Amino acid sequence: MTETFGLFVSVITGFGLGMIFFYGLWRTIGKIITSNASGLWLFGSMISRISITMLGFYLIAFLYSDGKLERLILCLSGFLIARYVMTKIVKVKVIEVNHGP
Repeated sequence: MTETFGLFVSVITGFGLGMIFFYGLWRTIGKIITSNASGLWLFGSMISRISITMLGFYLIAFLYSDGKLERLILCLSGFLIARYVMTKIVKVKVIEVNHGP
């Protein structure tokens, strides 16, 4: 039971990290279009997003995996699922903006 829960936590953690990463990327792209300091926004966002993501993967890989690769793979799978979800969300938002009433 606890092994299944640990695997579930790995997927959810990966999904959360992915949502933070890709939502931050989406917000950054929207911000740099209108900002005078677009390079600063882009660089700061990149450093922040990568730092948060790498810290999360580090915690899963070295602190909570007990030497098992399955948790890291499931965390990466959750991250990729979040990428797919954010892609669908962004497409819907773009369609609403371009073809709204």
